[in-house]
Amino acid sequence: MEDEYKCFTFSQWAREGERIALIGNNIFNLSRLLGADGSRAGGQYCGQGDLYWFDSESELNEELNTMMHTHEDFTEIVFIRKGAGKTRIGHAEYLINKGDAIVIPPHTPHACMPLPQLYITNVLIDYRVVDGVADAGGLFLGPDPERRFLREPGIIRLKGQALLSVDAMFDKMEAEYNGRAALYRESVTGLCSAFLVELWRAYTEQNSSDVNARLNSVLTYIREHLRTVTLEDAAAHASYSRTYFSHLFYEYTGEHFTDYVNRLRINEAVRLLINTDAAIEDIGPMLGYASKPFFYRMFRQFTGLTPGEMRKRAGTKSEKGS
Repeated sequence: MEDEYKCFTFSQWAREGERIALIGNNIFNLSRLLGADGSRAGGQYCGQGDLYWFDSESELNEELNTMMHTHEDFTEIVFIRKGAGKTRIGHAEYLINKGDAIVIPPHTPHACMPLPQLYITNVLIDYRVVDGVADAGGLFLGPDPERRFLREPGIIRLKGQALLSVDAMFDKMEAEYNGRAALYRESVTGLCSAFLVELWRAYTEQNSSDVNARLNSVLTYIREHLRTVTLEDAAAHASYSRTYFSHLFYEYTGEHFTDYVNRLRINEAVRLLINTDAAIEDIGPMLGYASKPFFYRMFRQFTGLTPGEMRKRAGTKSEKGS
């Protein structure tokens, strides 16, 4: 899917209009990305824990970010400092506000759109650090060795004291970097680690307390939109990415989304066949099956009968009971 979108390397991402914190060993060296005159240079990896801060708080560059694109070499965390906007991650679209952290792993199509202004801080982490194949240079990436909160595209929402703390962390990071006092690199790396801890905590809380409520809401949404519902619709209703929603849905229901929807549709078809006089050829389209052969195949798969056999069997039982 990523082939459908423009793929940006780090050098194309480093530009005026954002503040970018680059933390840890084997992360990108901004001094090699921007020439002395401010022009863009070729992207390269740095070594030995170099740290750079691209210092600006301009509005988000709309021309670049509103275009769907992917990154091939880093995980991006877009933290909303103020303002509001929309973001697209894959096929899902979300409203974003102050305190939202958008996690975008490599090869994930995405875009941001200010409404009308959006101020952000980006944290970009080499995918090799996230994968554990490169030294993190002192950066703490959370207690989960799989680092799921950095691998799953979506939005982690910070609020209350956590939001205030993270805002202060980024202000302190910038002050440390600009001041260049002794051990400022260690200070900034520690602050970024603290940010990732807050992100992990919010992710854990969000997934433990929110998931049941969201998925229960999705199940209701599916029943109410049984004829037309798609995986993308359901994922957007739950504010999850398509991939992550598919995983959660299977864990929650024990069924893949398509199997679950087909089972509900066939159950409804059985009810209509038994309790109404609706024509068999009309029932399939009523439940979202445009193809008659496919409807018959699904019906036999779930019931072992054709729709005609089901109606006949129900009629026979009704006659015996009368």
